[in-house]
Amino acid sequence: MGDAVELVGRREERAALEGAFHRALQGQRTVVSIRGEAGIGKSALLGEVRLLARANGVAVVWTSVTEAESGIGWGGLATLLHGLSPALIESRHPTHTEALRAVMGAGDTTALQPLTVAAALADVLRHLTDAGPAVVAVDDLHWLDAASAGALSFALRLLADVPLLFVVASRPVRLPIELARVVDADDLFVVEPSPLSVAGVRELLIDKFDVQLGRVELVRLHTATGGNPLHLISTGRLLHAGTPFGEALLPASLREIIDVELRRVAAVHLAVLGAAALMPQPRLGLLRQLFDTDAVDTAIGAAEAIDLVRINGDMIAFRHPLLIAGLADRLTTAERRALHRRCSELDVTDEVRAFHVSEAAEGVDSVAADLLDAAANAATDRGLFANALVHAERALTLTDPADTGLVRRRTIRVADVAIDSGEARRALALLSPLLDGADVEGPDWPQVLQLAAFATASVHGMVAALPMLEQLALIHPVGSVARADAIGRVATALLPIDIGRTAHVCAEAEAAALAAGDHHLAQVAAAARVIADTLAGRPTEPSRAEPAAAVSMSVLLDWFAIAVWTDDHERAEQLYQEGRRRLSARPTVTHEHNLLNQAADLRLRQGRLDEAAALAERALVLADAIDHGGARSSDVAVIAALRGESEVARRHAAWASSVGDALPPVLLAQTKYGVGVVEALAGNLRGALGALREAVTMWDKAGALDLGALPLRSELAEVLLLTGEVDEAEALVTRMQELAEAAGRPRGRAEAVFASAHLLAARGQLDEAAIQADIAIAAYQALDLPVYRARALLMAGSIARRRRLRTHARVLLDEAVVLFTECGAAGYLPRVQAELSRLGERSGPDQLTATEQQIAALVAAGQTTHEVAASLFVSRRTVESHLTRIYRKLNVRSRAELAARYQGR
Repeated sequence: MGDAVELVGRREERAALEGAFHRALQGQRTVVSIRGEAGIGKSALLGEVRLLARANGVAVVWTSVTEAESGIGWGGLATLLHGLSPALIESRHPTHTEALRAVMGAGDTTALQPLTVAAALADVLRHLTDAGPAVVAVDDLHWLDAASAGALSFALRLLADVPLLFVVASRPVRLPIELARVVDADDLFVVEPSPLSVAGVRELLIDKFDVQLGRVELVRLHTATGGNPLHLISTGRLLHAGTPFGEALLPASLREIIDVELRRVAAVHLAVLGAAALMPQPRLGLLRQLFDTDAVDTAIGAAEAIDLVRINGDMIAFRHPLLIAGLADRLTTAERRALHRRCSELDVTDEVRAFHVSEAAEGVDSVAADLLDAAANAATDRGLFANALVHAERALTLTDPADTGLVRRRTIRVADVAIDSGEARRALALLSPLLDGADVEGPDWPQVLQLAAFATASVHGMVAALPMLEQLALIHPVGSVARADAIGRVATALLPIDIGRTAHVCAEAEAAALAAGDHHLAQVAAAARVIADTLAGRPTEPSRAEPAAAVSMSVLLDWFAIAVWTDDHERAEQLYQEGRRRLSARPTVTHEHNLLNQAADLRLRQGRLDEAAALAERALVLADAIDHGGARSSDVAVIAALRGESEVARRHAAWASSVGDALPPVLLAQTKYGVGVVEALAGNLRGALGALREAVTMWDKAGALDLGALPLRSELAEVLLLTGEVDEAEALVTRMQELAEAAGRPRGRAEAVFASAHLLAARGQLDEAAIQADIAIAAYQALDLPVYRARALLMAGSIARRRRLRTHARVLLDEAVVLFTECGAAGYLPRVQAELSRLGERSGPDQLTATEQQIAALVAAGQTTHEVAASLFVSRRTVESHLTRIYRKLNVRSRAELAARYQGR
């Protein structure tokens, strides 16, 4: 059955595919989702994409997934990678090459860390497009295993800038890749094939079978088949063979259609084809281990001749998934189990072997349970928690209930994997009987308590889990790493809820650790305490130890956060590099996410917004894996708003808002802050006011009083004044001044002064406001915070304009433009332009502005850049930026030419 023939009557769908394909040809990443019920023609439309690619010389990477493969980790990705050039895989970074080879079953399985595999896949697909556009196609996406889906989702997010067409076919069910969240709406095309019309039925029968029916028969056939192409092809084949029309209409269900298809298979071939249907990844080589080679070749050849299967090298692909189910159903239960037992002895991976063992087992089976246990452990080591959960649960069901000790151990194991898989409720259901038992002195009690705490936190929130976490910390002996880790978990759980209590718990733990000589716990507790004290707005003494001295990645991340929040950029950079080094040796999703998240904040503060955006996007990808996606989307929204990407900002702000109020106060404050910034820059001041008020309320509720970790109070003060809420703003500014003095940190003082200048300007005290604005500008410059300095310049320019100091106002506003532009903060430029417009007409594009005229005159007079900057109270970088534009406008290339131009005037 040819794909092109099957597309008769699919002109609209084909046009949509062609449009998406040519969009990718033009260099834009494009995603197409073909959705429809079984037999509706999804695979045929997918085949059309392959034909388009072949006709245009475009590379195609293809995978087709079966239901049996859905529980086999990396199965779908392995098939996909087999379609790539080996040279492309081998030319990658050694770590990436090792990971991809392991996915394909040719390398060390310990290299199968999900994050490494995902990064390697993104790298390979990026290089695949170096020679031009490429197509990645996945048939039956709904059966793609979780590990492969995660890697593809990660790669798709990272490949937004490459000419790639990602096209999938699936049934209309929940998919393992949430395409609508992975790509922008403009990049996603959904094609939903509808049943063929009567005209389409007629066209199909003529083109494929040379069968012509009258109008009445056509309508009857269309009614009987519902326009389903698979049903129609089966019926058309019967009509072509001479079957009377009435008999040809009899099959009424897809299963019956498949039965009709399979009747063409000789009985002697059914055993071979049935075995292939039972295999997650059927291969000729595996079948030849089960059956005589001639029998395999004859059976597969016969199936290929009637288009039941297609062969690609050693791999066997069934034309339609329902054929697999139909073949398996033709085997008795005893025959299926016997074949699965034989398949488990083949040269297959541990996970495939576990699948066959599981399918062959019945009742209590200790051998099968042990094998499944081993497969669960292997899957866990490779980060394939969904697969591990399937194996672990099956092992538990096959365990002898009389062996209570083994049942308990396997119950705990299933709960452990369930938590890692995001099935916290399942874990709680398993652990509840153990928590109610009396075995609190047993050796596995700490593990039970720890798992119960994690599961409780996921289902009911951190507050509900705290008693368990605190009890867990007391169980472990003083001086043990386990005790230190438990204290760290208590701090992590408490921090988003109650910062004051976090500081108290950590201070107690730190004192106890110092008394016991426990260096590990002392460092963990101290780092967490300083985090809490910093957020609480108290004076702190952060560790100045070398980054390499951090006893754990968690401690290093705490140090990094403190350095970022206190604007210690040099130390923050050192800690960031150390974090990257550690992650390259031992990557974990949570640590990678936390490092990227803080690094994005660091780059924002440094005025490197393009880098900040890239880091925040990568952090968001990882946040999805640890259920922080909604909260972290607000970070992306803020950076996008600052960069002037209003559509991106609005989309991520909406996602952040959809998370609801179930988040802990600190995370909720961050989310509301993001929404507030987006609304403020979009001009929706009332919307911004509501979000920022909530943010400050949540910040206060958690005890977060620092002004620099998240500048939400100064943001609220500015919006309050812009909306005329002067009295409320005054109370807020007074509070900010008190907090700044209590903490004693430069950033807090800068924020308080910035807000104070706004308040004074709103009160009409312009001279005092100008003084405070100048102090804020200098403070932000000393802290090397260019975006915030540019905001202070904008405010100062507005104050100068109101004081009728037009030239000085233009100087300040021009410098703000330069800074905002250099940082990539285009979102603020409309505000600056609005202020400049209030100063009157601007000069033409090739004429010098007032500021440029001043600078040009001073430079022509022989002043150095430093002297000009001092004369005009601006930075050297501002003078240099103005000079670049002056040279261009006057068509001169040096100071000498500029001086000559002015001397000739």
